[in-house]
Amino acid sequence: MLEDTRETVKLITFLNTEDDVRAGLLSRAGAVIDLSAATPRPRFDLSDVLHLISLGPEALAWLRDVAAREQATQPLESVRLLATIPRP
Repeated sequence: MLEDTRETVKLITFLNTEDDVRAGLLSRAGAVIDLSAATPRPRFDLSDVLHLISLGPEALAWLRDVAAREQATQPLESVRLLATIPRP
């Protein structure tokens, strides 16, 4: 059995300091990565976690890359976490 060494991603939905609903990742260090500020920008919509999940491997590869670089982070304490998938 091969061990999967790829970056694990933890998707979140949160309110930023301007009360905008955002999709993001929780970094290994416990910081929030705002996907709307991450680069390079993908061709798909970054505003909805359920949509990102539905895209499958292409979105997952991009999310893993963003998580590994930990760019566009902000402290977890500066945001309000919401249900990850607002409309299950």
